[in-house]
Amino acid sequence: MEFLITADDSVCDNQWWKNLFELYAKPGLYFEIHCWSDEADALLSATKYGSVACYSMPDIKIVHGTLKERLIRSFMREAKPSDRSCYNKMVPYFTIRIGSSFSSEKYGTEILLNTDHIVQQDMIEDVIRHRAEHIRFYHCD
Repeated sequence: MEFLITADDSVCDNQWWKNLFELYAKPGLYFEIHCWSDEADALLSATKYGSVACYSMPDIKIVHGTLKERLIRSFMREAKPSDRSCYNKMVPYFTIRIGSSFSSEKYGTEILLNTDHIVQQDMIEDVIRHRAEHIRFYHCD
């Protein structure tokens, strides 16, 4: 099953994002981080965990690699960015993908998830239940 989760501009912290990320982030999985080319700090930070893909586009740089425990811990410690110039950012990266099951878009304000034999719908619902007034949950199938 596929789900879309969206966060509105009033979400004050990113713990719910971290909890969803933690459900899917397992060492050894393929990951991608997409940064706009003019986001030098984000790109520099992302390249600590992977390499810039040769299929990056002029305006977007894609960092990819194999998910390691170090990157998972780093995301779990990451504070919610204070920059709200274009989005109420949950994370500093425009896109974060893990395998084909987790896709965090628009700085974590939209997340597309696929359930599998490990992550089930009730687990996702448990994570976002306490934020129901600020987070929308859609079934996409």
